[in-house]
Amino acid sequence: MREHLNDENIEYVHLKALGCPSPIRNKFKADKNYNQLFKEYAKYLSSNMDGIEELDGYISNGVNCIMCFESEPERCHRSVIVEKIKEYNGKGLKVRHI
Repeated sequence: MREHLNDENIEYVHLKALGCPSPIRNKFKADKNYNQLFKEYAKYLSSNMDGIEELDGYISNGVNCIMCFESEPERCHRSVIVEKIKEYNGKGLKVRHI
């Protein structure tokens, strides 16, 4: 994907710190409880703000896209990231799910 995006003059940056940790993902795979998944992931992000801080730096420099393999935003950890970045530094952040 990185090569294809680079061909279109789009920079691809992987922010590993924003990934959902294995123990949280594994628990979700067992119980399929989205509410618990998002609660635990939000708690993880609150105690590990490095990824949010790095994302804020990119957001401050222009238009950005947060990607995930989940097609429905309400069932994806992206929604938690969006809420955390708004808490960290909203700056009138506008979000569109495409």
